[in-house]
Amino acid sequence: MALAYRSGISVFATGGIGGVHRGGETTMDVSADLFELSKTPIAVVSAGVKSILDIGRTLEYLETLGVCVAAFGASKDFPAFFMPKSNFKAPCNVESYEEAARLIVYMKTGGKMVLLACKSKILVNQNYSLDSRWSGSLVLYSRLDATEAPPCMWTWCTLNLPS
Repeated sequence: MALAYRSGISVFATGGIGGVHRGGETTMDVSADLFELSKTPIAVVSAGVKSILDIGRTLEYLETLGVCVAAFGASKDFPAFFMPKSNFKAPCNVESYEEAARLIVYMKTGGKMVLLACKSKILVNQNYSLDSRWSGSLVLYSRLDATEAPPCMWTWCTLNLPS
């Protein structure tokens, strides 16, 4: 981000951004991406926060840092990298390229940074996305200690899907 800005680039695109790690409320493990986003006057277009992270706390932390977060599309559904929905809402949404451009110009005029989260067209149009309920269960399973983990991951995930 910083190098892009210093090179005169005002809009930077990336896959998924980092964020507050699960358990970050006790470990204070937060990706440097967030701090950089708050101080570099650049608009970042991404596929949202990486799904293995604590998306809710990441959105709260971005708000604390003064970063404008918007979802691109008709809804405020916040994407999670390879999932079009994360079960979290963006504070606002923009529905067109023109509206996105106006938001970016407006925020940059005030010295604020923008994170524009876009659902991947591949995921939305071709239905290659993972349902966020499965992703959450898979992350929970991966965090289990090896002695606690049952032998069949898919059975465990199926039994532990949120309703």
